[in-house]
Amino acid sequence: MTSGRFCGSTPGPGNGLGPGGTCTGKETDVPCGPGVKPSQFYAYTVPGNCSGLMDFDGRQWVSEMPPPNPVPAFDVWIQLSANGSVRWIAPTGSVGLVPYRDQALPGCRG
Repeated sequence: MTSGRFCGSTPGPGNGLGPGGTCTGKETDVPCGPGVKPSQFYAYTVPGNCSGLMDFDGRQWVSEMPPPNPVPAFDVWIQLSANGSVRWIAPTGSVGLVPYRDQALPGCRG
């Protein structure tokens, strides 16, 4: 993102076993499974569910801005930073993720 504009290449689908390449939690290969290298971007498919729950690097994460209603899965670049935070970026914007630790998940609002 530069000046509010996405300047990277268009992301492709992730390699998950779910619809459109979404991660299911059963994958052993990165980026769904463990072994993601910090600071490297990976093609990833966000499931588009209202809970914001997703699998990445063998762990579960929650979007800081899940959609209010279910949306079709969409492709992004996702990255684990050197400090352990996770963020995805795409032409539509950028959103951070927090680790899932059995906290209450948002539901659909619409």
